[in-house]
Amino acid sequence: LAVNEVPVTVMGAAKNKVLADPVTLLVFSAIVVSTSSALSQNTCGTSYISLYGLEKATSLQQSAVKGAVRRLKKAGLLETLPHERGSWRVNETALAATLVL
Repeated sequence: LAVNEVPVTVMGAAKNKVLADPVTLLVFSAIVVSTSSALSQNTCGTSYISLYGLEKATSLQQSAVKGAVRRLKKAGLLETLPHERGSWRVNETALAATLVL
């Protein structure tokens, strides 16, 4: 490994560990599906998803969703809607760094 690759490897390992938790993976998957720019115009893809949207998409209790979001944010995998604390989308740059190890 080159010296500049070490931080990416360490961050990637932490992010992969977060996604090993089934509840966190379910919430992350719901965020990906709900906010993906790959969705066609006929689906309900949006830029960000709210806490309520995640509860509805996953059928999880609010406390479980909040815990998963907290873990995903700590791992750097989520971006928060500017000027609002309760809507998120995937941090694509961080996700790409995780996948390119």
